[in-house]
Amino acid sequence: MRYNDNQMTYGFRGDQMQSNSELEENLKRGILEMLILKMLAEKDMYVYQMINEMNARGQGLINIKEGSLYGPIYRLVDKKYITEIKTLVGKRRVRVYYHLEPSGFAYFDNMKNVYTTMTKGIELIMNENHNANISVCEVENESKE
Repeated sequence: MRYNDNQMTYGFRGDQMQSNSELEENLKRGILEMLILKMLAEKDMYVYQMINEMNARGQGLINIKEGSLYGPIYRLVDKKYITEIKTLVGKRRVRVYYHLEPSGFAYFDNMKNVYTTMTKGIELIMNENHNANISVCEVENESKE
């Protein structure tokens, strides 16, 4: 259920209303792990580097803030999908790079497959031309019989 109130749209969460920005943040949390794994599948990176790369690739459609990656990164480290590599930068500064482990690659591949399947299903549901999709499903069901 949606309401438009002074150019701000709200969605319901139980008895509470959520603004678009809150809804967007909840969706982002669900995919941040996958985006982190994507970055690390390409090369070892530190947090600030990942954020800059994600924001550049997102072309302004996604704005990832620095603090938002630490929780997912710590969870991935705890699961042993990624590891920390501490590197001395200059004389005193230590930079923490993250490295994707073989188990992380497998987890990432599985996550990509689940994401692809889900987004295809969501696209079918959200598609306004639902009659075309129903006829395709009916044809597939008839061919199985």
